Amino acid sequence: MILEEKTLYESSLTTSYTTPSIGFDNITGLGPNDGLCLVLQYGSGGGTVLRTRYEDLGGSGRELTSDQGVSWSYATDGALYYAVLGKVCTPGPAQSVTRQYVTAVRLSLQGSADQSTRVDLAARTVNAPEVLSAVWEADFSTNPTALDMNADGAGDWVTHDASAFNPATLVGGVWRADRTLDSNPGNDFTAVTTLDAVFRDTVTAGGGAAIWLPVDRSGTTYGAIWVRLNLLGNNTQTMTVDTKLDAATDRRLATVPNLPSGWVKLRLLIDPSLDSVNVRVNDEDRGTYPYLRFSGDTLRSVQLYPLSGDTGVEFDCVRVRVGGS
Repeated sequence: MILEEKTLYESSLTTSYTTPSIGFDNITGLGPNDGLCLVLQYGSGGGTVLRTRYEDLGGSGRELTSDQGVSWSYATDGALYYAVLGKVCTPGPAQSVTRQYVTAVRLSLQGSADQSTRVDLAARTVNAPEVLSAVWEADFSTNPTALDMNADGAGDWVTHDASAFNPATLVGGVWRADRTLDSNPGNDFTAVTTLDAVFRDTVTAGGGAAIWLPVDRSGTTYGAIWVRLNLLGNNTQTMTVDTKLDAATDRRLATVPNLPSGWVKLRLLIDPSLDSVNVRVNDEDRGTYPYLRFSGDTLRSVQLYPLSGDTGVEFDCVRVRVGGS
């Protein structure tokens, strides 16, 4: 998976050995044990492509390809000398999220203006449900566009292009994603928002599975959180979580490599009061990161979709809940 690309013009190089500096903006959220490869290739024309792996102990050798990466060969006749400079991020202060639950229901009845006819009742709730201003969920056992949990007369999910949902894409409680699903109705997601999803990518071709969340919206200004899950050639999946600097520029928040090829469980916990998102993958905490807000489009829905014609994206279930008061 390509984390970031930069262009180095040959015209900027001198005839003697020198050390050009290249700045990367979005390679963030990497663990101390994550591996990186630096690839140099021609922007146009032919020639051999060089790939080298970053190792803090140094070493010689290089890998070459002349067929666009289909095959690589190891060469011992040289090495690329370079240095990688970065910033170490350490945990900040603990953050707390406050949730509210209904523990009892009180009811008052009065049959007339006479106060003596008033009856006050109270009952404890057995399940203590969370106080929510909005919730969407689907287990894909039935057509998600026919669900109406809030009884507003409209489907909880709609296709983004307003096309008819294809029931043939529901197989054994799994949605084989063939288009974009939007949560409905729109929401600004200005309260604590939790997304739980179980999904996977089953083919290496295409762009993978994607989840898009426009949160903390005020007018056209909002924070974007973008999750992608890709199956790689080694039969593992890699998840990336990005925010956006602007409509065209992503910034990497977290990369979670070496996930199994089966179902991946994701939980995102967004706290708009802190402009932060906590990432938990397969019940393992992967850190809390600040998201950025920018002025962009007016979309007010969570989106689930396949990227770049990926025919192997599957969703098992999804639930989005927005805290209330």
